[in-house]
Amino acid sequence: MVSQCRICLAELPEKADLLLQRQPPRAQRFSTAPEQQDAIQRLDLKVKQCPACAVVQLDNEPVSYYREVIRAAGISPTMQKFRQRQFANFRRKYQLEGKKLIEFGCGQGEYLQCWKSLQAVGMEFSAENCRLARSKGLQIIQGYIGETLPSDRPYQGFSMHSWLEHLPDIRQVLQNIRCCLDHDAVGLIEVPDFEMICRRNLVSEFIIDHLFYFTRQTLQNTLASLGFEVLRIRNIWHDYIISAEVRMHRSFDASAFSQAQTRLLQQLDDFLEQQKIPIPIWGASHQALSLLAASRKKDKVACIIDAADFKQNRYSPGSNLPIVAPETLTKLMPDALLIIAGSYNKEIIASVRQKYGYALRLACIEGNELVQL
Repeated sequence: MVSQCRICLAELPEKADLLLQRQPPRAQRFSTAPEQQDAIQRLDLKVKQCPACAVVQLDNEPVSYYREVIRAAGISPTMQKFRQRQFANFRRKYQLEGKKLIEFGCGQGEYLQCWKSLQAVGMEFSAENCRLARSKGLQIIQGYIGETLPSDRPYQGFSMHSWLEHLPDIRQVLQNIRCCLDHDAVGLIEVPDFEMICRRNLVSEFIIDHLFYFTRQTLQNTLASLGFEVLRIRNIWHDYIISAEVRMHRSFDASAFSQAQTRLLQQLDDFLEQQKIPIPIWGASHQALSLLAASRKKDKVACIIDAADFKQNRYSPGSNLPIVAPETLTKLMPDALLIIAGSYNKEIIASVRQKYGYALRLACIEGNELVQL
């Protein structure tokens, strides 16, 4: 019994949403001879939906051969033609001509042959599958991506076809795939479509080999939570398959934030340095707290003014400045006032102007600029 969701690690419900009794113990590795009646093995499939990520999954252990890909579709001429068109379109769309691509779980190389004009390699656990694929002139790496990283990484493209739903260590697999890719790599990830199964109540589509049953939404959420941005997701092959075009999440530009902070702090410190006597700051906002904590001229700040009662008669975290009520401004009669209140700037400026006119010099922080009014 599996107590946690294999994807998000949330606790699974104890009771199965669907219990399918007396099911076959595997969908592959057929017996070469009939079994004795009393030796026939069967098991119960316990189908549960994770309450957190909503992925429908089996509360069963995986089959022993889940690392291998056994694919009958590779011998279908119709499927071969479909894949050739699909891969050609994908190759053109993402400008993969002449680039390195890897298919994870390539079986005997049935689909690998369709990735024409690419430096395509396959990765497969089964030694026999590897032997047969190599006999077709294909480049194959023996291993399981959940346990082994290919030595000739990184790749600019990858694919995985109707295999992800078999894998109990899906988190580790997707993490390892990310480790194999260039930062701008793209990929195809495909799984059976559970929405179609639900629409038609296809109870026989539940099988011990398939641990997961994805809808487009739960597949997209799963991929997003484990490091991939879904660029396009659609149904293919008579709605039996969900096909997701993905890339790794893009990192945000941290350097731009560092540059903005350096520039704004310099403006703030220069402004404070110009003041003959310490001035008040209006706004115990998170923006003000951040800037004042990092400023080297805190000695030029008399106090922080804020209208929120629960902030008054306290001290600001990081800068240890007293926070006072707006009435204090009348007592201080400063030469200048700096307003740091985010989206409330204009409202506070209007209020101060109405009460003090233009005798008080005002400045405010707008975005990443200190603006003198």
